[in-house]
Amino acid sequence: MILNPDVQEKAQRELDGVLGYTTLPEMSHKEQLPYTRNLIEEVFRLYPVVPLATKAIILKKEQPCG
Repeated sequence: MILNPDVQEKAQRELDGVLGYTTLPEMSHKEQLPYTRNLIEEVFRLYPVVPLATKAIILKKEQPCG
């Protein structure tokens, strides 16, 4: 988000508008924060927490039957 300060500002405005300055976000706020929710989903899509493409390790040579 450091490369896109406009994205950070828009998310911050949405959070401040819904939560104010004293409330922490909860799951009940999810529907009221569509931009922030989509931003988080996009970050997880680009940089997944768990690697999805792992290398397969083949311990022995296997041939398909048939």
